[in-house]
Amino acid sequence: MNKDNQSKQVKNDSEAKTPVYNKMTQAVIEVSLPANYDSLPLIGTIVREFCAALPRFLKPENIPDAAMKRYRFGTGMLKLPGSEATITAGYSHFVYSVELILQEVASNIIRHGYGEKNPEAGLSLTLSVEQVNFRQYALVVEVSDTAPAFNPVLSEVEQPNPLELRESGYGMYLIHKLTDKLEYSRRDDRNYLKMVKYFSQ
Repeated sequence: MNKDNQSKQVKNDSEAKTPVYNKMTQAVIEVSLPANYDSLPLIGTIVREFCAALPRFLKPENIPDAAMKRYRFGTGMLKLPGSEATITAGYSHFVYSVELILQEVASNIIRHGYGEKNPEAGLSLTLSVEQVNFRQYALVVEVSDTAPAFNPVLSEVEQPNPLELRESGYGMYLIHKLTDKLEYSRRDDRNYLKMVKYFSQ
């Protein structure tokens, strides 16, 4: 085997062993929404559709489609708290957590940031993916708004008493509990809240 053939063989072996993640750069969505409660169902739809598309972007070129069933973004079983019963969910616990986080953040912006009735108010939402290492990824969600400055990272968060009947007060606890990393900044009169949630192949 001559040097050219050896070089081609080494290159082919390397490509076969190294997954290609060039499609991951396409896994980004940016959207601006009115800051009102009517936007909450749309936020849930955006999260579910984005996560449903992730396996196509993250799938290494040399992995068959059948192997993608092990990803956590599809239908899954959820155990009901305090019960032996389970339900079949149309999307996974991971996706449900992200949806819940975003809806709580948006609800806080609508209610406490802008006031519930502010037709001019809006918020921007960005979802993207970062590769942490070979098998570890992070779903990165950033929400920005023009409401008065508020840093949820520094806010005091207490675990709610499940025996205490209350209609609110769970939002900040859930946001802190369900995210792996939470960062806040204020730039050009806008709040920027970055939330990171890790997942693996």
